[in-house]
Amino acid sequence: EGEDDLAKGKYDEALGVYRRVVPFQPENGRAKAGMAWALVGLGKPMADRVWGVAVSSDAAAVEKLGDTLMAKGDAKGAKALWAKLLATVPDYPNKSSLQAKASQ
Repeated sequence: EGEDDLAKGKYDEALGVYRRVVPFQPENGRAKAGMAWALVGLGKPMADRVWGVAVSSDAAAVEKLGDTLMAKGDAKGAKALWAKLLATVPDYPNKSSLQAKASQ
């Protein structure tokens, strides 16, 4: 549900979904990635901190969120997410593949 909202640019709704999930699944990288991206989309002050936590705990989940956004028709959002991931983690293990996806 949260990923559908993100793909449609409904960041407030997505954030609401993730706020209900993350407390009960604190190790869920996919949920943390979604929450972080919703906060980034809303331009919230704590977005960078939550983004940093999501990326440091499960960067692959963040990349997969971009894949999900792309699959749901949000190419712009997916590319922006991947670009932010590349900027945040310059030594990302899958960097060349990620760069290719971000520049499609």
